[in-house]
Amino acid sequence: MKIAKRNIFISLVILTTSMAGCKEDNLIEVSINSKSTEVSLSLLTEVLSTFDIISDLSSSNVLFLKKDQSLLPNGLIINYIDTTFQDGNGLKIELDFGGLGEEPHGQLCKDNKYRAGKMMVAINRPMSQLDAKLEVSFSEEFPYYTGNGKKMTKLVGQMALLRKSETEITFSIKELKTSLEEEKHMIAANFSVQTLQDGGLGIVNDELSFSGTISVSDSTSALLFSTTNPLIKNYALACAKYILAGDMVAALPETNSIMEVDFDPDNDRACDNKVALIVNGKRVIYTY
Repeated sequence: MKIAKRNIFISLVILTTSMAGCKEDNLIEVSINSKSTEVSLSLLTEVLSTFDIISDLSSSNVLFLKKDQSLLPNGLIINYIDTTFQDGNGLKIELDFGGLGEEPHGQLCKDNKYRAGKMMVAINRPMSQLDAKLEVSFSEEFPYYTGNGKKMTKLVGQMALLRKSETEITFSIKELKTSLEEEKHMIAANFSVQTLQDGGLGIVNDELSFSGTISVSDSTSALLFSTTNPLIKNYALACAKYILAGDMVAALPETNSIMEVDFDPDNDRACDNKVALIVNGKRVIYTY
């Protein structure tokens, strides 16, 4: 994840029609809160990258992972709490990525993301089966971290994956608390994830699309992003951490304006964190 080191303040001036009986137009300045936008986009990528690692695990052979075809790091410790589906209550495992340690923090995974901490994974049946449900928990006592090795986002809460069809999984979050340095946010999300290209066991070389919503809120404001064109991710290792294409919209708080986010501003599906932000027809290129 590449996070902009400078605060970007985007001011877009729109011309509004005058009130009845008035001859002069009024200029109203609409500002995008760059920090909120930056944080929201960064948290979106961290949430999706956490989905990636969970999906990679669940679509592999859970007991005998082929790590050369996995995003998971070689140093990952897997603690098997329940190892059989035969007892009727599914599998339960703990993934231990180790402590944060010194910078770069955590373990470098094969998608070039750093991860640390623990997650508990419970699966009621193999994820290839209809109605299979996978639940992930990140505890306050042993939280999970994801990031670029320098800035690591802490996650506490739950996520769930549900198999709807051979090619569709729903990915949902009710309440996920995140912390990055001194910033704290709450995330809720609901995505339909479609398999566009199946590269075999695990997620490596798959191509997926994500359609749905994600809400990012803090103590003062909230942004709700909705896809207008599905977000596309390709899991060739060099590109796995990026969103290659897709579009989202969000209503800007305390305005009547809508912000559009284009994840492929150059129309080249590049492996980067460049987006175009569009408000009232004004377009600005932004790297998050």
